[in-house]
Amino acid sequence: MKQFFIITFLSLAFGASSQNEVSTLYFGKTLLDFRYEPPLVLSTQAVDPRECAASICDEQGNLLFYSNGGVSPTAPPFQGGVFGSNNQLLSNGTMIDSGGCLSSYQGAIILPDPAGITPVSRKYYLFAKDCLESSFSTIHYNSGLTYSVIDMNANGGQGAVISKYNPVVPYHVVSMHSTGYEPLTAVLDAEGELKSGASGYWLFSYTDDSLYHIHFGVNGFDQFQKLVDGKGYLAVSPSRTHMAVGNKLYRLDPLMGTVQFRENLDVNAYDITFSPDGTKLYVISGTTLKQYDLEQSNVAATEQTISSVPSGSRLLLAPSKRILVFQASSSYIDAEIVCPNNPGMACGWDPANIILGSNALTPYSGKPNIPAHYLYGNSTNCSLGLDENNPSLLSIHPNPATTSVFITGLENETTYVIYSSLGQIVLGGTTLGKEPIDLQNLEKGTYFIELANQYIRFVKQ
Repeated sequence: MKQFFIITFLSLAFGASSQNEVSTLYFGKTLLDFRYEPPLVLSTQAVDPRECAASICDEQGNLLFYSNGGVSPTAPPFQGGVFGSNNQLLSNGTMIDSGGCLSSYQGAIILPDPAGITPVSRKYYLFAKDCLESSFSTIHYNSGLTYSVIDMNANGGQGAVISKYNPVVPYHVVSMHSTGYEPLTAVLDAEGELKSGASGYWLFSYTDDSLYHIHFGVNGFDQFQKLVDGKGYLAVSPSRTHMAVGNKLYRLDPLMGTVQFRENLDVNAYDITFSPDGTKLYVISGTTLKQYDLEQSNVAATEQTISSVPSGSRLLLAPSKRILVFQASSSYIDAEIVCPNNPGMACGWDPANIILGSNALTPYSGKPNIPAHYLYGNSTNCSLGLDENNPSLLSIHPNPATTSVFITGLENETTYVIYSSLGQIVLGGTTLGKEPIDLQNLEKGTYFIELANQYIRFVKQ
């Protein structure tokens, strides 16, 4: 019975409340299924997404298609386009003339048809931002922000790009002021969510020195509107209450799509992301990962250092409601923030090393661009209760391990059971956390330790 429970725990950790439309996605060259914990590595794709990656699934979490934006003028060997779940180009899927670019960082995002997805109408919109290289290449062009339409009922149900190179915001706008700065994001609006079967979205991107928005709904597009000066990596909170632009924090009105300056964080923000409930902001500055509490009046004063990280590390709020910490040119994810909604060290820093496969993350690998509203919610097993052994504070060190591990966060003697990745019991005993648990008789691989009603993953090397 226990073995069955473990397997069920692994396969259903994502829960019935998940947003399956983004649960399976390409991360670097690896297809990951976040309906499993740890995420299941399904395959390696045929095309390197480079800096631009977007994908979408059906309501069951099955991958429909993905894109790396389009061809870059400075990277001719790499093919750009829209690819199906079989890693083959969709019909009419080559994006040479689409306006997108695989070298556009955070430069593509996919949204369902605002009119809704039904069995007889399965249309999706791929928005793509051309890259800076297109502005100064030998073949001079830059298409600004464009969209393509993908109909998954076309081509016998295999899907096809039925329209592409549709301009939304041209490269030159407002007295020849260009839109060359690349980042692009989108989020569900507050009005669209109230309409049965229909949605509306706010798209956010940049001119060279200012943030703009444009609304996309069942009636098409509203006019481009400049919001604020400045630029930087873009992040919207899943709660749709805040937006971070580099080290600047804004309040977001999801009904009007407007932002109001809240606070400037005195930090050099290399990468940023929000917690799934939108109450915490995580920032990588140099080799330090910091957390800020947005529920406090003075956000900057709440700064807490969570961990040191390798230079060049990035953050991804994943469909599992965990934050992944990773580097380019890697075969694994360095660490996870298991409970990112929790304050301070209760966020559950876990140097877990999730293996992705050989050369899964290339030197140019960006991260999946996911509409933030899909990521709203709570992580599992993250309660801040009053138990003597608080599960959210338990952790295992070192991880990966070679000969032994220690459990931290225990207040009294606790029974533990270690399971293999197949759910088989391989070790058990009691611990106070002060003495090491001997792993020398275990084979190399991934294991789960059960204690205090919590399961912690670790790797034996």
